[in-house]
Amino acid sequence: MDFKTARSSSQNGSESSRKASVGCKNILLSLMTEVNMNSKLQNEILHFADNKKPFPYIPKEAIKSKSEEQIPPKNLPKLPSRPLQRMKWKIIESGLYEREQYRPNPSKTRPSKEKERFQNLMAFGKEFEEATTACEKDKDLILKINPSDLFDEILNEIKERRDFLEEMTQLGLGKNYLPEIQCQISMRLKELEKLDKERADKAYQEYGM
Repeated sequence: MDFKTARSSSQNGSESSRKASVGCKNILLSLMTEVNMNSKLQNEILHFADNKKPFPYIPKEAIKSKSEEQIPPKNLPKLPSRPLQRMKWKIIESGLYEREQYRPNPSKTRPSKEKERFQNLMAFGKEFEEATTACEKDKDLILKINPSDLFDEILNEIKERRDFLEEMTQLGLGKNYLPEIQCQISMRLKELEKLDKERADKAYQEYGM
C-alpha cells in the first residue's frame, strides 16, 4: 500500500466515524427527549459521548425534568357525602348569627293642623290655610259672643262667600275658587249646627253645596 492509498483510507475512516458520532448524538437526543430528561443530564451525557467515555449510571428518578416533578397534593378537608345541618350554638360560636339591632326611626305625632291639612289635600287636592285660621278665630269668638248673635254673624259670612262665588262664576273664574269656598261654607255650617240645629238645617238647605 502506498502513501496515497493509506491517506485516502484514513480520511474515509475519519469521515465515517464523524457520521457515526453525529448519528449517535441524534439518537441520544431523540431518546432523551422521549423520556423528558432535564437539560443538565442531557449536557452531561453529550459530554461523555463527545469524549468517548462510558456513560455513568443514571437512576430513573433523576431522568424526569423539573417541570414534571410531581407536586404533593394538599391536605384538603373531607366533605361529607350529604349536606348536614349545623346546630344553632355552633352558628352562634362562629359569629354568623349576629343580628343587627333594630333601630326605629324617630316618629313624630302629627298635630291637629297637620291632620286638617292632609284632610283638605285628600278631599279637595288643595291646602286651605285661610279657612283653618278663620275657623280658629270663630272658635275663640264662641266663648265671648252670644250664641244667637254668633249664629247670625257666621250666617253672614256664609252669605258673603256665596255672593263672592257667584261674582267669580259670572267672570268665568268660579272653578278657581269653588273648592276653597265649599270648604269654608261647610266648616261654618258645622259651627251653626253646634249653636242651633233647627236654624242650621234651614241654612244648610239654602247654602249647602
